[in-house]
Amino acid sequence: MTPFGKTLAAALALVAGLQAEPAQAIVSTGDLCATETARTERTRNIPQHLLTAISLAETGRWRDDKGEIVAWPWTVTNGGPGRYFPTKRAAVAEVRRLMAAGETNIDVGCMQINLRHHGDNFVSIEHAFDPAANVAYGAGFLQRLFKEAKSWTKAASWYHSRTPHLAKKYLAKVNRLWGERQRNAEPVRIVERAPEETSRVRFARLSDRYRAHQAKTAGVRDLPADQATTRRKQLDSWRNGDSAGVAALAQRLRKEQAEKRKYSATRNGVDKAKFAKKRRSQLQAWRLGRAYASGGAGS
Repeated sequence: MTPFGKTLAAALALVAGLQAEPAQAIVSTGDLCATETARTERTRNIPQHLLTAISLAETGRWRDDKGEIVAWPWTVTNGGPGRYFPTKRAAVAEVRRLMAAGETNIDVGCMQINLRHHGDNFVSIEHAFDPAANVAYGAGFLQRLFKEAKSWTKAASWYHSRTPHLAKKYLAKVNRLWGERQRNAEPVRIVERAPEETSRVRFARLSDRYRAHQAKTAGVRDLPADQATTRRKQLDSWRNGDSAGVAALAQRLRKEQAEKRKYSATRNGVDKAKFAKKRRSQLQAWRLGRAYASGGAGS
């Protein structure tokens, strides 16, 4: 083989390898929910396959190519049965259409999180559909129910409704799916999130921390009008899917946290000084009063 032929063969082998490797790391849409529920069950100590069973009860659909029911991440429910959309973009568009029509009772994603009651926990509609964020919130909700119910099965029945007959019917469905998963499920391969998805989750958590920071500092001091306007614009740009202002948002958060610490330290110092001065005055007044009383009694 000529040197050129060897070079061409090596190049073709390299291209073939590059084409084959990414295919192994890709998670199909039908596996997105299952991957996240399996990961979350393990990291949060939720009984194996229980979160998966709830996800199947919420968004399960039959897939001929898999020969089984899978939870579908792009599911939207607004009364009646859920609707399965082929892409996240199509599901988000449907939610926007429903909201424009005045609808608020909308369930979305793997765990069918209700936007009317829980939408404030997400920074955007897109974030609410993100399998990692959606499953994480559903798991947290289930854990809060377990803490109250002291039973995983009762918590699972309450996930859908606390109305007794509805909870009983839902639990029967979850138990059936849970049993099937325990008997037949193969281990789910835990695939690391793509870098862009990791960034979305990281920036979503940053926005959550920022909102929590706003709540904590409310009433301590008022921000200047220009800072408040800038902050609202940054949050609005993120909610609308524009991440250009996220770096500025992070920088402002760090700056405001530093200012808060400085302010708190100064305020605490002033408060302690005032308190010490007041105590000294009270003690001096008490001493003077006691001396006066003693002198009056002896005269």
